[in-house]
Amino acid sequence: METIPNLTSPRAIEQLTFWRDTHEKQFKCFPKMTPARKPRFEYQNLPDTERLCYELFNWDNFHQMLDLFQNDPNPFVSDEFKSLNQLEVYTVAQLEYSRYSFKRGACDWFIKLKTTHELVGVLHIYDLNWELYDGKHPACMVGYAIGEEFRKQGYAYEATKHLLNQIPIIFKRYEVMAEPKIDNEASYNLLKKLGFKEKRKFRDDKSTLFYKKMVNKIPLKTCEQVIEEEAKYR
Repeated sequence: METIPNLTSPRAIEQLTFWRDTHEKQFKCFPKMTPARKPRFEYQNLPDTERLCYELFNWDNFHQMLDLFQNDPNPFVSDEFKSLNQLEVYTVAQLEYSRYSFKRGACDWFIKLKTTHELVGVLHIYDLNWELYDGKHPACMVGYAIGEEFRKQGYAYEATKHLLNQIPIIFKRYEVMAEPKIDNEASYNLLKKLGFKEKRKFRDDKSTLFYKKMVNKIPLKTCEQVIEEEAKYR
C-alpha cells in the first residue's frame, strides 16, 4: 500500500492526485506493461564516507529539508526548501513524478554527520534518462546544498565527490553536468576542484553549465541492450 502523505498545500495535493490518477489510468490501459509502480532507476541509500552518511529523501523525512533551510539567508539555496507549501510541491514532483520517470529520473539524499546523524545538507541527482544517443545515455545533472552552520568545512566536497564515484556504479551513467548560478563563486570553485570543465553560459547568462566525464572511455550500448536493461524497471 502506498504512503498517503499528510500535505497542507492545495497545489501539492492537486499534483499528488493528478500523478496517482495518471498511474491508475496507465495501469488500466497497459496492465501487462506496468504491473506495479516501480522506480525507474536504482534509487538507494549511498554508502557512508569518512564523516558522513546519506539517507534517501522520502515521505517520512522530507520535512527535514525545511528544518535545515527555512531561515537560511543564502540566495543560492532554492526557495523550494524554505517554505512548507513550496517544499510539499517539490516533494510531490520528486516522489510521484521523477521517481517513476524514464526521462526525468531524480532523487535526493540527506547528508548527515555519521557520528550524531545531525543534518548537514542535501545531494541531488536529476535528468536521469534511458534514451540513447550515439550509443550513450545523456549526461545526468548533480547538485547540492549545505546548511549554513556546516559550510566551509569540506562537507560539500566530500559528499559530491562521493556521489560522483557512485553514479557509474549505481546508475551506470558516465557523464555528469552541473548548473550553478553565475555569481555562485563557492560552487564554481568546488566544481573545478572536482574536475568539472566550464562548458557554456546558460539561461540568459544567469548560470553556467559545467561538464565532467567520469571514465576515460564511455561504454557504448545498443538499443537492444538498453531495452533489455530497462525492462526490469517496468
